[in-house]
Amino acid sequence: MVEKIDIFEFINLLLDIMEMPLTPPDDLSRPDTLPETLSVAKKKIERSLKPLTADEIHQDIPGLYQLKKQDMVKLLQREAGSGTIHRWSAGPGSRKERYWHQDETAYFQSRILSALSRQDLTKTDLLENVKKGAVPCTKTRLTYIVNTTLTALIKEKTLFEVPPWGSYKKSRFAAHPPDLKIYLDKTRKEFNRVCQKLKKVGIGAEQAFAAFENMLSFSRTTASPSGMDSRENAQPALLEPDVSETVLNRMVKTMLKIVPSAAKQAPVWIPDLRSALDLPKNTFDRAILILAKQGKVFLNKHAHPAQMSDAEKETMIADGQGNYYVVVVLREGNRG
Repeated sequence: MVEKIDIFEFINLLLDIMEMPLTPPDDLSRPDTLPETLSVAKKKIERSLKPLTADEIHQDIPGLYQLKKQDMVKLLQREAGSGTIHRWSAGPGSRKERYWHQDETAYFQSRILSALSRQDLTKTDLLENVKKGAVPCTKTRLTYIVNTTLTALIKEKTLFEVPPWGSYKKSRFAAHPPDLKIYLDKTRKEFNRVCQKLKKVGIGAEQAFAAFENMLSFSRTTASPSGMDSRENAQPALLEPDVSETVLNRMVKTMLKIVPSAAKQAPVWIPDLRSALDLPKNTFDRAILILAKQGKVFLNKHAHPAQMSDAEKETMIADGQGNYYVVVVLREGNRG
């Protein structure tokens, strides 16, 4: 016996089928498990010793919290846009971008500053030094980061280009200004030889120097756009380096990292902070003094500087007035 079909029920069933979406809903629209998925992903990223692709993160997400792969990528990109995690370029031999708890540029900038604080390096040697033991990065990407970092930090006077001289045929990069004496030494020796010749005919060194100074004054005048001969133009550059906001913010964050209670005005020992940052001494000292001038920190000086050895004084910060600062304290409300 054939069962009768209710035509109206059949039509309603067809209408329900027609209203169903042709594709499954976006996993990101699921409010029930999305927070747990994100929490698991962030923990994996935080614990990882290297940046991870979306696939590497996805494979360790428990089945209950898993998303479709394309939705995992969307979720990670969204979080990177909010700044809670950081996007990295694809690694060598891959086309997939990666994600990590550290910013890519800041990570390599720190390695650049650390390498140049130890020795002067050509760009080729700097690339090799920064690459060694670092998170894998394509040569193209690393070269770009090194080039842009050098350009920015040289402009800020945090790093310096040292022109070729002597046996060094290529420019090198350093955490200190070039020593002008080594470039002028040959000229000085030649000037001394000229003075010896002139002395034999009754022309003293003072006369020779005055004539030479007039020549230099003429050169400065013609080279200066303003046409003014000022001693300021002739001063060797950069006794006190300018310090970028990046370095200042990094210093505050490092204070909070090595002494978490610094946020509550706990003192930070300056030698410990110096060791943690690995910055050139003149840059570190200048940065601390700038933060103090800005009212972001206050400094405590050594009560008896005369009792300190020269080695101890070297780890402190001198203000040029006989004071040596040993402790820095973060003012309330300043967290970088």
